[in-house]
Amino acid sequence: MQNNLRQAERITLLTQPKGKLYLNTMGECYPVSTILNVSPVGISIQLKNIVDVAAEIEIQYKTGDIDLRVNGFVVWNRKTVEPNAAKITDCIYEIGINLLSPHLLMLMLQPESKR
Repeated sequence: MQNNLRQAERITLLTQPKGKLYLNTMGECYPVSTILNVSPVGISIQLKNIVDVAAEIEIQYKTGDIDLRVNGFVVWNRKTVEPNAAKITDCIYEIGINLLSPHLLMLMLQPESKR
């Protein structure tokens, strides 16, 4: 798999957002473990579940009264072993997503003081 999976400049978050982030696809809802980074066109995340390349997805961000949903599709995925895994089968998946409205999600992921 190529090392540079997304060509746009990536921004690594200094802290994870206060709200909850979910990946919804085909009737399933998966909690996002970690946001790895964001870019002007998408986001890369970690999940405990694999999501197929080209799958249509919805990223959902929930905090307080806010329930933001942004559509997109998976452009890459890879399996990694968790650092403190007890077994080799304890893995996590990194998922690269191209978002259809990334600016809205990026605005919500900013710290409260920058909004």
